[in-house]
Amino acid sequence: MFVTTDEIIPDPESLLESIRSLGYSLKEAISDLIDNSISANASKINVVLELNDFLEFHILDNGEGMDHKKLVSAFRLGSTNPKLTREVNDLGRFGMGMKTASLSQCRAVTVTTKQNNQVISRTLDLDEVSIQKKWVIGEKPLTSKIKELLGKIENGTIITWEKLDQSNISDREFENLLLDIRNYISLCFHRFMERANKKINFYLNDVQIRPVSPIVEDSQIFSEIPLNEVDSKMRAFTIPIRKNHKTTPIFNSYELFNGVENQQGIYIYRCDRLLCFGGWLGIVKPNNSYKLCRVVIDFNNDYFSDTIWSIDIKKTKAEIPYAYREEIKRFVKKAQLDSSKKIGKYNRRELGKSLSNLYDDVDLWKISKNNKYGCWEYSLNINSPVFKGILQKVAKDELEILLKLIARNIPIADIIDNNDEEPVNHDTLYAEIDKEDLLAVEKKHTRQLLNILIQSGETKAKAIEDILRIEPFVRHKEELLDFLKR
Repeated sequence: MFVTTDEIIPDPESLLESIRSLGYSLKEAISDLIDNSISANASKINVVLELNDFLEFHILDNGEGMDHKKLVSAFRLGSTNPKLTREVNDLGRFGMGMKTASLSQCRAVTVTTKQNNQVISRTLDLDEVSIQKKWVIGEKPLTSKIKELLGKIENGTIITWEKLDQSNISDREFENLLLDIRNYISLCFHRFMERANKKINFYLNDVQIRPVSPIVEDSQIFSEIPLNEVDSKMRAFTIPIRKNHKTTPIFNSYELFNGVENQQGIYIYRCDRLLCFGGWLGIVKPNNSYKLCRVVIDFNNDYFSDTIWSIDIKKTKAEIPYAYREEIKRFVKKAQLDSSKKIGKYNRRELGKSLSNLYDDVDLWKISKNNKYGCWEYSLNINSPVFKGILQKVAKDELEILLKLIARNIPIADIIDNNDEEPVNHDTLYAEIDKEDLLAVEKKHTRQLLNILIQSGETKAKAIEDILRIEPFVRHKEELLDFLKR
C-alpha cells in the first residue's frame, strides 16, 4: 500500500491529440464504429460518405439507442472496464473504440441517439477542448442531414464526423475510397450478413453490401480441432481451383485485396468478426504451393481470450499465443500439404520419384542448390529423350553450351514479378486451362517428337515409351498413348 499518493490526471488536449495517431486507416476506423452498432443489436447499418464541397461522413444504425447517461459515458475514454464479462454480440473490449476511431479521422465527432422518441446529441470537439482546457462535450443544433437520417429510424444512433483530416479529395479518389470501404466491410463482417438468424444488413450510401467470404464456396474442409484451454477452434480449408482463370475487377473470394496467392494464410475471427486475413503470422513462410490453403481460427470475446490472443485497441490484429504456437504450426503444415497436393507440386514430386525408379533422365529440368554460393540453379538435362534427335545433328558439347546459355538467362525476376502480380494468369496449373486445348497442343508436340526419335533410329515403341515418361506428357499418358499408336 502507498504511504502517500499523487493524482495524475492527464491533460485533456495533450491526450486527445495523442490518441489521434493510433494508426487507424479510414476503413478500420469505420469498422470500429460498426462494432458498436452490432453491440447495440442493430439489424441495419448504413455508412454514409458523401463528397459535396467537402467530405461528409455519418454512420447510422437501428440499434437500441442510448439515454443521456449512457451517451455521456460513451464519450469517456475507457468507458467500459476491459475485464468485465460482455454479451456474446458485444465486439468491444477497451471502451475506447468510438473515440479513438473517430478522432483518428477528424477533429470533432457528434453522436446523436434516438430512444423511445427522445433525441439526444452531444459533440466532442478538440478545438473546444483546447479552448476550455477541460474534458468537455456539448450540445449543438442538429444539422439538416442529421435530421434527415433521424427520420429513417425509430431507435438507433448516428455518428457524424466533422472537420475531417482528408476532406479535399478528387472525384476519382472518392470513388476508389468508396470501393475500398465497401470491400473491407464485405469481408470483415461477411458472417453477420450470411446468418440465417439475427442477420445484419450493411449499406454504403443506401446500397446494400454483399458478403465476401475468404473461404470460397465448395471449399474442402481438411481438418478441424479445438484449442480447449483458450476456448478456440481451428479449421483448415483447401479452396477449389478456379475454373475461370481470367481475372476480374470485382472483389471476390478468390482475389480479395491482393490476389489469390497473397490470401493464403490464417484468418482469425472474434465472435464472427474477421480480425486478421491472410499471411501466416510468423508461423511459416508463404509459398506458391500453399495458395489454396486457408486456416480459420475462431475465439470468443471473453477477457482471457482477448488477452492471450493479444487483441489491440483497433481490433485489427491478433497474435498467435506462444503456448500454442507449435500446435498451431503442426496443424498449418498439414493443411499446407493438402494445398500442395491440389495444385500439383506434391503430385509432381511423387510422380518424379516413381518414374525415377523405372527410368533414367526423366526430368527435363534439373534443379539444385549451389553449395558454394547458396543460390538455386536451373539447368536443362541434355540426356533427356527430348534432345535425342537434336544430338544426331549437333555435337553434344555444342548443345551443352546452348542449353547452359538458355538456363543462365532464365528471366527469373520477371517470373517472380508476374507470379506476384497475376498468379492466376501465370500458373497454368492453377488457371486450369481447358484439358482439350492442352491435349491438342501436347498431341502436336508428341507427334513431332515421335518423328524425330524414329528418324534418329529408335523403334516406334521405344520412342513412345521415352516420350511418355517425361513431363509434361506423362500427365496425360493414356490419352497420348492411344493417339501416338495410330
